[in-house]
Amino acid sequence: MATVDSIWETVAFSRVLIMATALTVILRLGLSRPLFQWLRSVPVADRTTGSDTYRRIVRVTDTVLLLGRPAIRSECLARTCLLYYQMRRAGAHVDMRFGVSIASSEFKSHCWLISDEEPLYEPVDPRSSFRQMFDLNG
Repeated sequence: MATVDSIWETVAFSRVLIMATALTVILRLGLSRPLFQWLRSVPVADRTTGSDTYRRIVRVTDTVLLLGRPAIRSECLARTCLLYYQMRRAGAHVDMRFGVSIASSEFKSHCWLISDEEPLYEPVDPRSSFRQMFDLNG
């Protein structure tokens, strides 16, 4: 018999897969401006979800992006857009930050989630390598 957790994981995986596929098409068509306008309108849900749920959202999203390669875009922009939407719908007060490299002469950019001015779910603090240029809602 399926457990609540396995049902949640299956539904979440399916939802993220559909969103990631649509996001790939949107980004390939160069429709980032309407995408960001839509993301700005995503409200923070009026509920508090625990950090375990947020970690599960990250785990499912990262799994979809890993298994979907190369058909599904998996770079930081896709990951951050997917997490931003899901986390806000789960009640997290998050924003997206965009920065450019300060560590090399080669142009590099990165985007990440923040909450209370701290990066979320990043293996290394991006602020050490990227200067913030703007945030989604700023």
